[in-house]
Amino acid sequence: MVAACEKHHVKCALAHQTRYSPRVKVLRELIREGKLGDIVELRGNGKEDPRGGGEDMMVLGTHIFDLMRHLVGDARWCFARINQNGKKALVSEAQQGKEPIGPILGDHITAQFGFDGLTLGTFFTHKAKVGAGKRYGMEIRGTKGIVQTGFVRSGSSTLTIGFIHPETAEVIRLWALDANLLHHTVEVTVWLDPKIGRAHV
Repeated sequence: MVAACEKHHVKCALAHQTRYSPRVKVLRELIREGKLGDIVELRGNGKEDPRGGGEDMMVLGTHIFDLMRHLVGDARWCFARINQNGKKALVSEAQQGKEPIGPILGDHITAQFGFDGLTLGTFFTHKAKVGAGKRYGMEIRGTKGIVQTGFVRSGSSTLTIGFIHPETAEVIRLWALDANLLHHTVEVTVWLDPKIGRAHV
């Protein structure tokens, strides 16, 4: 794609602006500093609204893919399955979506990505009958902590961070950032008391 743009003197722009979110900066620092331990899994979901499947993946899923790459690097392999009406989708079933993104296929897509080390990424989208739009985001699971990123309908985003108790393996919900904190500096000091299994802030 880059070569084609250079050959024809066409600008190529990527609209993956989420990686510049202050919440993502916090998340990336937590990973780089080892505070979440080894990252073993990243779970991403599309909006799963009427666009669920191919259109959801092309419009919103690419933002999830970009965040995965931004946080843990490039994938080394990928495996995916595309279904249409409960069966394996056929090329002949491809159609134009409601948005100008080219041909799309499938109403149910599951994809897995293998990153360096133990890290596995998954992406899931379908036309949800219940909870459409509420699962859009990504969960990052480490050996020491879990982070949930969410993108809500108002256009704001949330970042919920929890650490795993070293003895009980209990996940403790720690703190959350939302759109109201976008222009504020927040300093949080946290430690775990292994005797009572609680987080102190």
